[in-house]
Order: sequence, then structure tokens, then C-alpha cells
Amino acid sequence: MSSLKPIFTVTVALSMLVAAPCYSEDWERVSSDTEANKVYYDLDSIESNAQGVYVWIMVDFSTSVMGVFSKKSHVQMDCDKKTYRIHQEILFESSFGSGEAYVTDVITAEIIPVAKDQGLVNVMNGVCAL
Repeated sequence: MSSLKPIFTVTVALSMLVAAPCYSEDWERVSSDTEANKVYYDLDSIESNAQGVYVWIMVDFSTSVMGVFSKKSHVQMDCDKKTYRIHQEILFESSFGSGEAYVTDVITAEIIPVAKDQGLVNVMNGVCAL
């Protein structure tokens, strides 16, 4: 049995490396203390190319929305046209993207003006200024 311990230890260590995220999360809050929902974007997730700027956004809800206390959305933003599209959305049972996670099929083909959502306006102002 003792000869399996080093193999087990190496296997566990390698599994942890594989399961680790590809980047660290550095959440920048863009909502004020007076707003009910807290909105953040992940500085480390920002990627830019000819199609736009891609970023992960997180919202902590002040109260449960059908059992969900937070969500993370991967969005594509067009800084010039002030629009966005959702590429992926994950709902969480606990605040700050913790607890049981549910990947949704919410993907928007349409381009949506950010002006409809003050949280996204704040995110775009921060992301596009970089």
C-alpha cells in the first residue's frame, strides 16, 4: 500500500493543476453602494480582437431571483457602437459566483444596446477605457 502513496499524491497534484482555471479572477466592482445589485467585471478575462472586446461580468443580486443569487456572463462588447452580445451565462445559488452552478443556454444572436442596462454601461466604460 505504501508504494501507491507517491502515485496517488502525484495523481492528485496533477488533477488539481488540470482543474485550475486558466487565469486568475480579478473582479473590478463598477456599481455603487446605493445600487441593489452589485456588478463586477473580471480584469484578467479581457480579450480584444477585430470582433470586439470579450469580458466576464458578474452580478450579485440583492435578493434571490428564482433561487439564484449571482450570475456570470461572458459578453462581447463593441466599444464604438456601445452594444453587446451574451456568449455564455452561468447562474449560481450563492453570492459572488459560488455555490451550485448552472450553465444556461442564454446566448444572444442579437446585438443589444448597453444603454438599456446601467451595470453594462459601467462595465463598458471601464473595459473600453483600458
